[in-house]
Amino acid sequence: MLKNVQENLAIFDEKLSYQCYRLGQRTLNIKKRYLQSLEYSCHGIPWLSLITLFTFTSSDNDFWLDLLIGLLIDIVYIALAKASCRRRRPQYAPQADNTWITVDKLSFPSGHASRSIYVALILSNRFSYLSIILWPWALAVTISRVLYGRHFIGDILAGTIIGYFNYVTRNFPIQQFIKWFLVTMVYETINDNY
Repeated sequence: MLKNVQENLAIFDEKLSYQCYRLGQRTLNIKKRYLQSLEYSCHGIPWLSLITLFTFTSSDNDFWLDLLIGLLIDIVYIALAKASCRRRRPQYAPQADNTWITVDKLSFPSGHASRSIYVALILSNRFSYLSIILWPWALAVTISRVLYGRHFIGDILAGTIIGYFNYVTRNFPIQQFIKWFLVTMVYETINDNY
């Protein structure tokens, strides 16, 4: 019975996602470059690089370290969920673009959705004046994943929940331990050498 419900939900999700993809491709005539730029704007490597730079060069490195740890934990959450669910990306959209970013073959949940929601939550909490830019960007990133054919709607919903969960649990003991470890082992070692 439960398996039947899951299969029916998956079929409904695929059909609805396909209709959204077709809407984006034909009716809205959204340019592929725009969808690609949203994909690039939330890719993990630039975010990790930039936040690592801010962590080690800013006078307020405590906040940037919290953001960095959250981004790393987000990667772990997404990797574990993708490894356990093993849902493939939509077959109705080309997944192999000639771009510098490779696309993994697993779809559920969306790492871009979780990262964009987490980043929007933590940055708008710290810099409230950026909310007017952050939330439209996060919403555009999440919607673009379906319109671009990279994800199903269910992947986006799950990614959004993971991003929110990551934000509300950022002061849990495990994150505080990781922060302590990074500060004492990595940060102080780097500062002692310079």
